[in-house]
Formats: sequence, structure tokens, C-alpha cells
Amino acid sequence: MMDILRGSNGIAESMITDLREALADAALHALVQGGPVSEAEAGAAALRLAYVLGRCRVYGIVLPEELQGDLPPEVALAACRFGTEAAQELIASIQRLPQLWDEVDPVTAEALCLDTLQARHDLWCCNVAIDDALDRVLEELPESSVELEQAFDNFQRAVEALDEILLSKDIAPLLATVSSAPLLENWRKMLAFPYDELLPWWLDDTLPDIRRQEWESAESFYQELIDAQAPAVSPEYYARRATPIWTVDSLTAIPLAHAVAAAPKYLALRVSRLITWRSPDNRFKAVLSLPHAISAGELFCIEFRRRDDSPAKELAGVNVRFCTVELQIDQEGLARLPWETVRDQLRSLPALAPLQLHVDGVEWPQED
Repeated sequence: MMDILRGSNGIAESMITDLREALADAALHALVQGGPVSEAEAGAAALRLAYVLGRCRVYGIVLPEELQGDLPPEVALAACRFGTEAAQELIASIQRLPQLWDEVDPVTAEALCLDTLQARHDLWCCNVAIDDALDRVLEELPESSVELEQAFDNFQRAVEALDEILLSKDIAPLLATVSSAPLLENWRKMLAFPYDELLPWWLDDTLPDIRRQEWESAESFYQELIDAQAPAVSPEYYARRATPIWTVDSLTAIPLAHAVAAAPKYLALRVSRLITWRSPDNRFKAVLSLPHAISAGELFCIEFRRRDDSPAKELAGVNVRFCTVELQIDQEGLARLPWETVRDQLRSLPALAPLQLHVDGVEWPQED
């Protein structure tokens, strides 16, 4: 769906043009007239029209007389059904957002979050147009409204399920990182009455509040680091966007376990320490490094190497236990530790306790 923000001039004209183009879609005409058209093509055309019409209403665009009116019942019905599928597909794709967010650069991560909010925003516009069409059907043709009511109910349930995922503890903090993006602020400024008074959650205080809670949590963790008072590393914390939160030049008394456990989610941790273990036969070593600019989601990666420092790929598939976390070495000779799983484990360690590593049931001693 097209971006509605094309500068301060020409926005209304752009929306009206989009509406004309949606109305001219051959698949839409076939749907209304009962002509040959695939269900997918008809559904896409119907949902497109619902979107551009709802967008005009949300932003108070004054339409020419020939473009005024509500969705025909058959179009509203097709839009509901296709919109339900679209919401369900979005749920499936969003499940991968945390992983993708950790794998890409900051600019791409921001784009992923904004694209997600754009998709949710588009469904909201669709909902507005379909809801208006249903009201018209209930008023003028109540006897034929049952099918549309059921389809609209299914659509809304799918959108509610989508919102539940978007506002979950794994997704919402990511979306909150773009809560001050110009795109969202422009949406707020452009909304017409009554939508400007009944803001959806992605435009009200929900995301800024989550962002503020993340920062407050970070400050609390930082205080834990200062209070730790045990020798180890000197970390610096940075926000994912490389915006400095703290530069802790004077902080030199923090154990590794505290430093790792204290790092709030979606912050990067910069440290300068390597932890090394040796196999009892001295053929292999394992190295845990925490280099700079590693995102929280991929904070831990234990590298298994041969004596010549090449990857120990022959250990692929071997089971590993790091502290109490069960892992397996992959084809690259790496054992990756999920951030959420490890964080609470490390918090419970005594400040100076060694980090135990067992490979295939055998303990590898940690080197000093």
C-alpha cells in the first residue's frame, strides 16, 4: 500500500488519485458486476479500495461528489475476507521480527518497525471504510447483513490477534524504538475529527510509554552495575541506534556475569573480555567473546576452535552445557545462547564464580 506522506502539498490530490485508480480496477468491476475474476484478485481489489477510501476519511479529505459514498456490500464482504487473510499473514511474518531486528543494521531495523506499523495503520483505514459500509447495510438492507456482519467480525478478531502480537513483550519494545519517528508524528498531525481524538495505540502514548520504561529499566540495571563492586570488565552501554546512553570510563569493578545480566534488552553491550576453556586433551578450545556493537539478541556466541584457531567443525552436533543452559554446536563450530534464556541464569551467579562449560558431558576447565 502506498505511502500517504508525499510532502505538505498535494497530499489530498494524491489520495484522490489513488481512490480513482482503485475504483477503476478491472477486478473490482468484475466483482460488482458478477463477471469472471479470481477470488484473490477480487479480494485484493476490494481491500485496496477499502484502504484508500478509509484513508481519505481518516485524514478528512474532501472528495469530489462522484467519489463520495460507501463500499458496495459485495466489495465490503470481499475486503473483510481478504483483510482477514492479510492480518493472519502479517501475524506469521511478525513472529520473525525480533530475529530479523537483531540480524540487520540499524537503518534496516528501523525500516522493519516502520513497515510493521504502516501495515497496521493500513488495516485501520480498511476497518474504517468497511465499518461505514456495514452501518449503511444495516440501515438500508438489514435482512442481507448477516454474512457481512460475520465476515467483519472475523476481520476484527484477526486484527485483535495481530494487536496482541504487536503489543507482546517481544515485539512492542522494538516498535517503541520508532515511537518518535517523523512518519508517526505526521500521521498524528494529519488526522481529522473524530480520529484525532480517538487515537489508535500506535499513535497514542502506548509506544512512548514502553520506550520510557525501557530507559528506566536501563538506568536501574546501570545502578546494579555500579553496586556490584567486583573485578572484571569496563563496559559502555549504547542504544541500538548508536545513541550514547552512558560512557562508563570510571566503571572498572563489574563482574562479567553482572555486566551481561544487567544489559537491558535491545541495548548493545561493549566489553573487552574473552573467556576461554580448554578441552582436557588440549585438542580444542572454546572462546566466549563480547566484542563491541553486539546486539542483545546475539550477545553470546561460544566459538569452538582447533589448536590452530580454525573452526572445530567436526564438533557439529555435540551437546554443550554453559552454566545451566543446554546448547548444541552448529556446523560452523558455534554454540549460540539466546539472550532471554541466559540473562536470568547469569544473574543468579555469585560475582566471582567461574563460568562452567561441559562439552558432551565432559567439563572443560576455564583458563585464567
